[in-house]
Amino acid sequence: MRHSQTVEGIQYLRGIAAAFVVITHSSAIMAHPEYFGAAPLPLQNTGVFGVAVFFVISGFIISIVSLAPDGSAKLSISTFLSRRFRRIIPFMWVCVIGYNIFTLLGTGMVEWGPAIRAFFLWPIGEPKPNVVWTLRHEMIFYGLFALCLLSARRLPWLLAAWFVAPLVVSTLAVGFPAAFAGLPPALQDLINVLLVGRGANLQFGCGLALGMMWMRGHKWMQHVLPGGAVTLLVIAAAGAALYEVLTPIMMFNPNNMVPVAQTGPVEILFITAMASLVVWCGAVATAGSGVIARIGRVLGDASFSIYLIHSVPILVLLELSNRVPFGLPPVLFCVAISLVAIVAGVVLHYLVELPLLRILTQRRSLEPARGA
Repeated sequence: MRHSQTVEGIQYLRGIAAAFVVITHSSAIMAHPEYFGAAPLPLQNTGVFGVAVFFVISGFIISIVSLAPDGSAKLSISTFLSRRFRRIIPFMWVCVIGYNIFTLLGTGMVEWGPAIRAFFLWPIGEPKPNVVWTLRHEMIFYGLFALCLLSARRLPWLLAAWFVAPLVVSTLAVGFPAAFAGLPPALQDLINVLLVGRGANLQFGCGLALGMMWMRGHKWMQHVLPGGAVTLLVIAAAGAALYEVLTPIMMFNPNNMVPVAQTGPVEILFITAMASLVVWCGAVATAGSGVIARIGRVLGDASFSIYLIHSVPILVLLELSNRVPFGLPPVLFCVAISLVAIVAGVVLHYLVELPLLRILTQRRSLEPARGA
């Protein structure tokens, strides 16, 4: 039985997953005609893989902080939900407001509909910033987890059904695409967020299972993987590269003919299996030491901030590049703006996120960010 809730390798993976999202978005934004007109790096799905790793980590951590090794609840529903709210929503509100202020300064307008959807995590329609889409899945997971596993009348079957829903719905979409394509767009969005979401539900479930195994001291969860953050970076990068290569083969819906299921059951199974394998490696990795380990811990602590705000420094630097050319090759420029975005996220973590948490929790011991 494990008593500690600190899993060093998981901390490293949170920073690695955030970095995957940042560099993928940097390359994709550079491909816009008003900037470089072409993506400097062949990264289309590495960020998606990073998000899947985040979702598995979320299930893993939530099980550790909320359940006993026998599966019974350690927290009340109100305590669990209030902690989740304080940890995620206020800082998200700061980032949503900040993003839309920068949008106003840069374009002279605010897209109020997407901004309001982001502020309230509305499950229908695109939010701005669009990275908030992952938090909609997180909050649904937290609500169902609390209802099904923390209440007096436990409903594990309902949570299990939600975990496998992406496979069921995407399989039906493969078999009956016309039926789904004919649904009203709002209903398509709602079904996608609640039941598909690129396999998010299944990834939460796999993370929860890994967390329970870790707490129970299962023989498969012993610290046997050496190398710390460097080893995990290599493993995660290999998983992302394999997903990049195989995605075109697995894709059943290349032209988004069925918006309800942007990913098919084969792709959902593959990315979930790969992300779960990476998180398992994080759970069994030995703790690192030295400068690299310290950097890994910092990036893990700041991963939520990095994820939420990275698009702002990327866009600012790209706008500056149109006025004052930096003279860097596109690949190096992409790496440079990604590093700046990551550093900006770390700075915001220490200057805004942590002080805000101290105000909200009124204690010195702060729980790190758990979601994407």
